[in-house]
Amino acid sequence: MADTVMAEVDHDVIDLYSRNEAQAGKERHKSASDTIVVNYDKALEYLGGFGPWQKRVFFPVALPIAIGALQVMGIVFLAFEPDFQCRVPLETFSALNATPAELLNVTIPWELNKDKEWQRSQCKRYSYNLSDTVFNTTYEEFVEAYPAANRTQIPCDRGYQHDTSEYKSTVVTDWDLVCGDSWKVKLAKSLWMAGLMVGAVVGGHAADRWGRKPVLLVALAVNFVFATASAFSPNYIAFAAYRFLMGATKMVTTLVPFVIGTELVSSDKRGLVGMVIWIYWAVGYILLAGIAYLIRPWMWLQIATTAPFLVCISFWWIIPESPRWLISRNRHEEAAAIVRKAAEVANVTIPDEVFYDAIPLSQTSTCSVYVSWAFNFDRAHAYLEWRTSLLYVLILGTEQ
Repeated sequence: MADTVMAEVDHDVIDLYSRNEAQAGKERHKSASDTIVVNYDKALEYLGGFGPWQKRVFFPVALPIAIGALQVMGIVFLAFEPDFQCRVPLETFSALNATPAELLNVTIPWELNKDKEWQRSQCKRYSYNLSDTVFNTTYEEFVEAYPAANRTQIPCDRGYQHDTSEYKSTVVTDWDLVCGDSWKVKLAKSLWMAGLMVGAVVGGHAADRWGRKPVLLVALAVNFVFATASAFSPNYIAFAAYRFLMGATKMVTTLVPFVIGTELVSSDKRGLVGMVIWIYWAVGYILLAGIAYLIRPWMWLQIATTAPFLVCISFWWIIPESPRWLISRNRHEEAAAIVRKAAEVANVTIPDEVFYDAIPLSQTSTCSVYVSWAFNFDRAHAYLEWRTSLLYVLILGTEQ
């Protein structure tokens, strides 16, 4: 009798345990199904590899690439070196009643240039120890009294006269960056390249840590401030410092749009996006020539090439965060909201399985997630470093 009772009790306990386990399993399954885990690669099967939503984001976000071309190549016009010569006290020789050409003969010496051709010296002038009797002589008498072989040549000590027929002003003409100070123009260009290097390192890590969108917006705002300030630089030191800071932020405003564009699309469209985005660069490069032709003072040219950044204010509303970056940070709900918005733009319906993937995206093949955008970042770094180095060579080539 006792054995029978104990058997029934054991059976009830086992049955209750089984029911509790089944209920717990259901609760765990329900909890797992309620957790949003977005699979962006699956979402692209419905949105399209480069669908309407991606195009709506990609074409505006690539605008900083075109503006960057204006800034990179703008130095060719900002620091243009027109013809120049020493500033001389012409009033001293007014009593000679000489023609302009004759005044040049007695004030500016001749010298051989790099091509072994004779030309007026740009960095030297004649210096005389004149007596009062000289001012009562004629040009011919003056030349006879001071033959060219006996004249003293000195560096320009009264500044320079620049030819303003082509450009109203440049940083070279405003601060006399010629002769002994011509190296300062090259230094400003080198500081720009150093800024690009810093921006590539700092901007890449910042975008990985804080997100593509916030880093892009901050870089655009900072670049706009520094580029505008450079137009009002009171001296060369300020101008060179601003160029360094502009270079650093310019790299970020080029690198991040490239990465956003490649992260939004499917893997088979990344090559296309990576090529199309540089069409913006070519367009900006072409437009710069027309802008520089119409605007000759360097200060206003700098402002004109910076003003387009104001259009990027709209990025706050029209550019979303990269869904891939959000997923990598386990911010799946934000990624899901972006994907649902993308579905509305593309006019498609995305099934729930995209938002409740059985396997978290962070545990899937790394080739589809982390390595894909890490590869994009590395490719962007390598490509931009090569491109900026080439541009630097081209810029220096224009000076020769």
